[in-house]
Amino acid sequence: MVLKKLYPAQGSDGKHYEVHVYAETVHEAENGNATAIEHLSAICTSTGQSLKVLGHGRYEIEETGVILTSHGPEVI
Repeated sequence: MVLKKLYPAQGSDGKHYEVHVYAETVHEAENGNATAIEHLSAICTSTGQSLKVLGHGRYEIEETGVILTSHGPEVI
C-alpha cells in the first residue's frame, strides 16, 4: 500500500484534518502480457481514522461521525 495523495480538510467539529489516499498496484496477466492496475485501497485521516466518501470532497469519519470537507482539483 502506497500513499498516493494527501490534502487538508476542515472538520464539522472545527478541527483541521489531513486526508490520506492509499493505493496498491496489482499486476494482471492476460494473453502473456502483464498489465499494472492501480486500485484505491484505503482513505483515512493522517491518524488512521477510516473515512467514508460522501461525495466529491466530503467525507465522514466512521468512528466519530465528524464530516470533513476538502477543496481542490485532486480531491476524491
